[in-house]
Amino acid sequence: MEDRVKQERESIQYLELDAELWKILADLPPEDVCRRSLTSYDSHLHCYQAHVLNELYRVFPREMAIHRPDDRKAPLSIELRLLILQYLVQAKELSLAGKWITEKELKNGEMFYRGVHSLEMFKNPLEEKFGNCPGHFLEAGLSVGGAKVDYGDVGLKFQVLPRIPVLFILWAADDEFPAKLTILFDPTIEHHLALDTIWGLVRVITFKLLGF
Repeated sequence: MEDRVKQERESIQYLELDAELWKILADLPPEDVCRRSLTSYDSHLHCYQAHVLNELYRVFPREMAIHRPDDRKAPLSIELRLLILQYLVQAKELSLAGKWITEKELKNGEMFYRGVHSLEMFKNPLEEKFGNCPGHFLEAGLSVGGAKVDYGDVGLKFQVLPRIPVLFILWAADDEFPAKLTILFDPTIEHHLALDTIWGLVRVITFKLLGF
């Protein structure tokens, strides 16, 4: 009963945030949004166009709708929807810091990414599925827009949004150690997204890698 109440409360909070972000986005000048977020605006369709991983999404502030050009009916997860909206609203004109940090090194990350928000819930299933077959991890990553980088046994860099790269590094299991997955971020991510939206971003990537 307590879990159900918590889920309902979180759903209401998501809906409230969703509505607030749509209102803010509708009032922003498209040229400002595009400059900050490095996205584009189609003045004929009245929509923003943003690449998330390897897929193009169109964002229609007037209709409060987001969809892929080739599939208008496919539902988006709440995490993906909020990721796109919050990025368009909050993205800053910042150059990448050029280094990688863990979620715990983000401001207030040590407190936030624990318990129900621990990223271990995403790392564990990836370690279990790909820990003994890193080649399959590479294939899965490339298929959803990742790029191979030289970290660990398999390193994958995901350009989630124009200003947001994320790094997934897999060390395969061997006779001495179990598989280990590390997730790293450019420090500037905290200027574009809230901590819970970053959590949702990791969930989006993980589900894609797992084939959900």
